[in-house]
Amino acid sequence: MTKYKATGCARFLFFLIIFIPVAYFGSQYLMQSGKWDQIRDKIAQVNPQSNEYTESPVSNTSDISPEIKERIERLLAKVNEQADKIDEQEETIHRQNVLIDQLKQRLQEGVNTSTDQSEISSKKEDGKLSLEELLKETDKALKN
Repeated sequence: MTKYKATGCARFLFFLIIFIPVAYFGSQYLMQSGKWDQIRDKIAQVNPQSNEYTESPVSNTSDISPEIKERIERLLAKVNEQADKIDEQEETIHRQNVLIDQLKQRLQEGVNTSTDQSEISSKKEDGKLSLEELLKETDKALKN
């Protein structure tokens, strides 16, 4: 009887310690000796579907039906239209970022809004302003 018994994990680790170097050095030998290409060619002969994808199943556009051609053209037009919209949105984002930078710069320059605040509070005593009044006041403050 053995006093100590190897667990499944220990057996697996022993297997890996032996198998990984053998596999590594074996593959290095096969690649340097050129036998790797021979093995790959033999596999390709046995299973021709395992080759890399080299050409599309439809090699000639004349094989495509007119309905499919029309659909492809519509989809390409739609893709181009979406690309144009994306470009327009990117330009809008850029303009907005420039505007934000300008406004930040104005704030850093020290735009004095304390006088504008006193004007706002004198106009409405209850402290509630409508959206239009707030927009007018902010425009006035930014122009100053």
